[in-house]
Amino acid sequence: MSKITRVVLHKHGMGCFERHAKVAGDAKLELSFRHDEMDDALKSLSVVDHGGGQLATVSYEPHPALSERLNDIKVKLPEGGGILELLGQLIGAEVELDYSGEKLKGRVLGIEQVDESSGEVAIKVDYLSLVVGDAMRRVRIGDLRSVTPVDAQLRRDLAILLSRMDAQRRTERRRVTLDLRGSKERDISVAYIVPATVWKTSYRVLFDEKGKPSVLGFALVDNDSQDDWEDVALSLVSGLPISFTHDLYSPRRRARPHVRVETEAPIAPPVLEGATFDMPEQDAGADVSEELADEDEYAKERAPSKKARRAMADASGMSLASMPAPAAPPAMRSGDMAQSVNVSTRTQELGDMFSYDVSTPVSIKGGNSALVPILSDKFDGEIVAVYNERVRVGNPLTSFKLKNSTNLTLEGGPATVFREGEYSGEAMLDTMRPGEEKLAPFSVELGCKITTAFESSTESGQEIRASSGYLYHTTWSRRIVTYTIKNSTKRKLRLYIDHPADRGAEYVDTAKPAERTESFDRFVVDSEPGKQLAFRITERRQHTQSLWIAPEQIENYLRLAVNAGGKKDLIKALEPLLEVAKSINELVRDNAQIDRDIAAIAQDHSRLRDNLARLSSSGTPKEKELRERYIAQLDSDETRLATLRDRKAANEKKIAELRKKFETTAQKINV
Repeated sequence: MSKITRVVLHKHGMGCFERHAKVAGDAKLELSFRHDEMDDALKSLSVVDHGGGQLATVSYEPHPALSERLNDIKVKLPEGGGILELLGQLIGAEVELDYSGEKLKGRVLGIEQVDESSGEVAIKVDYLSLVVGDAMRRVRIGDLRSVTPVDAQLRRDLAILLSRMDAQRRTERRRVTLDLRGSKERDISVAYIVPATVWKTSYRVLFDEKGKPSVLGFALVDNDSQDDWEDVALSLVSGLPISFTHDLYSPRRRARPHVRVETEAPIAPPVLEGATFDMPEQDAGADVSEELADEDEYAKERAPSKKARRAMADASGMSLASMPAPAAPPAMRSGDMAQSVNVSTRTQELGDMFSYDVSTPVSIKGGNSALVPILSDKFDGEIVAVYNERVRVGNPLTSFKLKNSTNLTLEGGPATVFREGEYSGEAMLDTMRPGEEKLAPFSVELGCKITTAFESSTESGQEIRASSGYLYHTTWSRRIVTYTIKNSTKRKLRLYIDHPADRGAEYVDTAKPAERTESFDRFVVDSEPGKQLAFRITERRQHTQSLWIAPEQIENYLRLAVNAGGKKDLIKALEPLLEVAKSINELVRDNAQIDRDIAAIAQDHSRLRDNLARLSSSGTPKEKELRERYIAQLDSDETRLATLRDRKAANEKKIAELRKKFETTAQKINV
């Protein structure tokens, strides 16, 4: 019988259990696991024989799916659980019956119903038909006292079916047997990792009359196993190691490829042709000797070696006595385990994990839970008030500021606060590493009221500069937040104000924040009892607008530079761009006029063509005169259109050259 001596519970839901047992000589040590623990137990089970013995095997009952295990059992249990349906499945089976005290033995023919009358009422009665000896007999099923199958295999199938159906309804425990070989009394250590309930922590923060804190820490540990923990060494580990489930318990089967048997169709006996001429005589002896030599050489190549012939002879005689015994696998020694694992019982950091090793042995009955003390120490800290408008508007929260002055990492958990022995509230502690400080609120300070007022303004100063083809116009604005604090209590309050952080602004005319969080800047203010205080926070934010220097906007930008008090060098550098932009604008206006003229000519052409269409080519002299005049007008307009298009193309080319000159000049301005 083994006893649990050490338990290591991990925060990710696994537990490492160590057992100890004393055995003498060859022995078997039995363990049991729940079905859902078997995969992890098989994955992690380790055994150390401290007396030089060996572990021969670890045997356990396989547990495939119920449907797979019952495939070879042809009897099915009826859904209603009645004997009638079960007897119907025993057709042909030989059974022994106790029929109203009479012993009968025969083979089952089937079940039939017979109409019987009871007074004026007709009822159907079930009968079992049997072949008893050479006769057929029918017995009333209601009068049967027992039915026993004669076939032992059928009885075993029924027993297996019932036991496995029962096991399916409940959580089974699987037996694991360790086969240990040795010659003397010795100690055995067994370790394994299986799922376990997650341990938790809770704290009591006690403030004395001087406001100095002490912290008591407890671990809440659940023993959800059937084994009692008696004086076990308990370790509690926090962290997030890689852990997973892997099915080792269920048998695995692999499908193999199916190879078809190639068959060859039989052939009819051939009819050979008869000889029509004689072959010349040959030296048959030489050919025969050559053939025999070839056959001898082939026989040598195919003949088995002496070692193979000896093995064949042993196999033909079915003799296994001369076969050597298989070599035993190397045993796991305690020295090997000691070299592989560094055992420590101190409170220690394990990489990203940390461990509490409880110094006092712990006893917890199976299925019970316990509070286990893990910490009792004085800390550095004080009681403060924290105002965070996003958490509560109007009142700060009474909080404790705690510094972990121990060498332990404190796992996060709830904390109950007592001030001078009186209950004051509850808080949640985050995980604290040695030397780390945390703020934790535990009650609302109703004796302190805080209101917030906002003011915004824009500074008169501006700044403008040019670089790489852009103008950068910079202005500044100020935002003033006033926290009005009214302390109606009789004690001085150290107040932490969580001010929403604007990382794009800077503080001016304001004390630097004492702390910074991800979303807040924390300012410290001392509020005297019975007084009111206005605490102002001024934020200065810079606003910069980037403006691409374009010919269409250069006049406005030059005016902006003058109004913003730009440097003379900047204004002087922008003025040549204004002249280029004016030239571009003149050409653009000329192209617009050209487009209007072309549109007017096109409209006039349409009118002239309509008039020409109405005139007859063989009309009166007046019509001929009009026709000639219209044609001359069209010809003149075509000449004018060509001139306008040439002028527009020249303008476009000049505009492109001026734009390139404008952009090149703008890119060079860095003032």
